[in-house]
Amino acid sequence: MQRRNASRRRRGFTLLEVLLVMAILIIMVSVVTIGYTAIQRNAQSDGARMNINALDKACVAFQLDVGRLPSSLADLVSQPQNVAAGKWRGPYIEQVPMDPWGQEYQYQPQTVNNIQKPYISSAGPDMQPQTQDDVSNMVVNR
Repeated sequence: MQRRNASRRRRGFTLLEVLLVMAILIIMVSVVTIGYTAIQRNAQSDGARMNINALDKACVAFQLDVGRLPSSLADLVSQPQNVAAGKWRGPYIEQVPMDPWGQEYQYQPQTVNNIQKPYISSAGPDMQPQTQDDVSNMVVNR
């Protein structure tokens, strides 16, 4: 009879067991969330690099056809007024994309060693230009 009563009392979980399981679950969710956030951040930066690379190639194609870099990224989509119809072979891209953080890409033609090159950048996740997390097509010598 005592065995029966003892087994009846032991059917549920103790408060300590429930708390322990909850703590383990919270730790697991935290680890997964931190990992997911890092993966998402890397994916956004990679996406920005891919867009910048495509814009860079479109600028170079524009330069080969017209003889100069575009004055803005919009020149890649629709023919600028100051370019003859025979020279412009666009559109070079369907539309100018936004960066993964919803901001416009910054574009500036630059001359490096007497060669014109497009400089395209994104302010990155902090949306502040000229900071550590910026993404651009500029090669930095280290």
